[in-house]
Amino acid sequence: MNKKRKIKKQFWFNSDEDKKLKKLSKETKKCEADIIRELVMDCELKEKPDQEFYNFIRVLYGIGNNINQLSKRANTNGFIDELEYKKEKQKLDKFIDDILKKYL
Repeated sequence: MNKKRKIKKQFWFNSDEDKKLKKLSKETKKCEADIIRELVMDCELKEKPDQEFYNFIRVLYGIGNNINQLSKRANTNGFIDELEYKKEKQKLDKFIDDILKKYL
């Protein structure tokens, strides 16, 4: 036992996780414990975004979808519906402003 490490941890893996760890160990020529230590020390985990983040993404996808439909119609008809375009542009500008106000 390493004198620096006095805390024992036990983990349960499923067969896919075990195979992946064994493969990493073989490829890197490192023991499984060293691989796990490196992953823990080097990995930058991020918090799961809150529900508001997913609401923002949904709004953004909606705006993108509307703009895509406008461009398809413009391509088919040979001209763009300027009123609809301006409406979507205003939605996008407001959306960006809301995000900037919230996070900056």
